[in-house]
Formats: sequence, C-alpha cells, structure tokens
Amino acid sequence: LDEPTSALDHRNQGIVLEWLTRLSREDGLTVIFSTHQAGHALSVADDALLMLSEDDYAFGPASDVLTEERLSGLYETPVKRIRIEHNGHQFHAIVPLFGSSENQERVHER
Repeated sequence: LDEPTSALDHRNQGIVLEWLTRLSREDGLTVIFSTHQAGHALSVADDALLMLSEDDYAFGPASDVLTEERLSGLYETPVKRIRIEHNGHQFHAIVPLFGSSENQERVHER
C-alpha cells in the first residue's frame, strides 16, 4: 500500500492502522506499506526499511531502525521519539523539533 493514511484525518488514520494490524496479526497476512509517518510504522510494523539515500538504507525491527538519529538525518530536522502510556497501552510518537536551534542554523545557512 502506498501511504494509505496520507490524506486522512486522525480518526481515520487510526482506523486504517488498526485494520492493517488486524490483517497482519489476526489474519496472518503480510502487509507492506510506505509512509512518511515514522510513528505509524512504529505503531504497526514488525520490521521497517528506511531508505536513507539511493545507496544507503536500514532494515530490521522497526524499533531498532526508526531511531532519533536516523530520522533526524533523513528529514534534516531534529526529532524526538517518545513513548506514551494511555489506558494501559504503550504508544510511540515521533515529534519534529521545528523551532530548535539546529533548524534555525539551517535556515540561516541557506
């Protein structure tokens, strides 16, 4: 699937992600999808392939591949990966640090 949640609001993104999880875990199907939302991959993927450049990539367990360092380099903006507990469940979020000093320096370089 090519970015199955890209044009959806948060509610519908959640529905699609739950559906993908169910297809994989309950129905035993292999699900492959592309996304620019690393948090989505952390939520539902067992493994991730992160395309860093034409010749450089990382593949393995999503939690090992989708690190702050790799994502910050890929998106050229610092990010923090956080875990949130809600109603006894763990959730992962990738938070871009748009107003950080690293971003300000890049703006002034250009």
